[in-house]
Amino acid sequence: MQVQCLLRVCGRKWKNGDSPPDQEGVKMDDKKILLDNIEKVHTTEMGVDRIKRNLKLGDIDVVEFCKGKILDSHCNIYKQGKNWYCEIDGIKITVNSFSYTIITAHKV
Repeated sequence: MQVQCLLRVCGRKWKNGDSPPDQEGVKMDDKKILLDNIEKVHTTEMGVDRIKRNLKLGDIDVVEFCKGKILDSHCNIYKQGKNWYCEIDGIKITVNSFSYTIITAHKV
């Protein structure tokens, strides 16, 4: 009978063979998955309006703005439940981890 060692981190259980969590308690694979699929990141028309309003952005490409922030090496990316959260420069970007849709972005 194989014994599985479980480690409790950030409300999730990690089994033997999973990637270990990094210093923030997030699997490095989670962050890498988002970065490797950055070309899939998009938003809806309502998302564009919401992000522009929340971040007080002018007439710019909101998706490219968010992608640039996500790709920045100083961006803190972590996954909770079904979403990735990307924090940098006083903003938090929320991306659905299944559809790669930017849900919202807020100043923090």
